[in-house]
Amino acid sequence: MTVDVVEVRQRGERDVTVLFPPTWLHVVRGARQALAGILSDWPRAVVAIDGPMFETTIGTDRFGVFDSVTGADHASSVPQEGLTVSVEQGQGRGAYGWAVPARASVAVQTWPSLVRDGRAVYHDTASNRERVWRAGMGVHRDGRIVLVVLVGSMADLADRMVAEGILNGGYLDGGHTVALDVRDRLRRVHTAPDGAAVPTWILAMPPTGVQAQVRGLGGSTLQYVAWALGGAATLFVVGAALVELEAARGTRPRR
Repeated sequence: MTVDVVEVRQRGERDVTVLFPPTWLHVVRGARQALAGILSDWPRAVVAIDGPMFETTIGTDRFGVFDSVTGADHASSVPQEGLTVSVEQGQGRGAYGWAVPARASVAVQTWPSLVRDGRAVYHDTASNRERVWRAGMGVHRDGRIVLVVLVGSMADLADRMVAEGILNGGYLDGGHTVALDVRDRLRRVHTAPDGAAVPTWILAMPPTGVQAQVRGLGGSTLQYVAWALGGAATLFVVGAALVELEAARGTRPRR
């Protein structure tokens, strides 16, 4: 059986990066669900994160998503904005605006763009300078998909994404709705804070016949990691120290 590696990088208690093969990327869209419901519906998922962000005032998401496997197919109402992360014939790609490439199996529109051609780009507004939970996604220089979650400003997130090797990427979500979960092939289940119920989730699921190996924290293999943001958050590492922390429940940042 083939073994693919999911890499987890943690810096302190509020700064986590996850890297995985592009063929693992999937997106699920439908009725709003919290983290626990998504993990129950998609038991093969090794990674789950909410996004892209949705328009709270009207209760619908306006950013495009597509997945030929899960059936997600939502056209963007702002196709000229942001950056689309897609997987074409097994390769991760990043392109400006919203478009589903002809050979793409998955596409996710992020907004705003935070990294273009390996350089940080962001709008320096008052709300973007607020230090809140933020999540971004992009394509690494080596083609892997990268998720970054931290507490900081929009500039902090963009700079971290560049430091992690992202070539092109953008913003997923911010504030109390942010939730990220990483777990290994043993499917160790632990109840963690759920975050909010949102309509779109991004998943990393191994293809048929591929086994997941999750590595992180100085190269050690993680038996299980659960990271849920918004309200109290806890980081669990089986076989290592249990670190408990409080995540400040922030309001949704303005754009």
